[in-house]
Amino acid sequence: STVTVSCIESHGKIELDISDDGIGLPPNFSYSMGLSAIESRVNFSQGTFFISSKNKKGTQLIISIPKKSERSLS
Repeated sequence: STVTVSCIESHGKIELDISDDGIGLPPNFSYSMGLSAIESRVNFSQGTFFISSKNKKGTQLIISIPKKSERSLS
């Protein structure tokens, strides 16, 4: 399968888009510890986390965070 990664800055946000054209996630998929940790950090940074998947059509993960957050990860 092919993986595409893009990162853009627009309207005061940084958006990371990771997608592939693989088999997709299983219907009963639940977040792993790694994805849960990413989502937690994105939410803490006042951003958004979105994942979608279609059977045999791949998966897309989009993370968007404000360029300047009121909170710091340190």
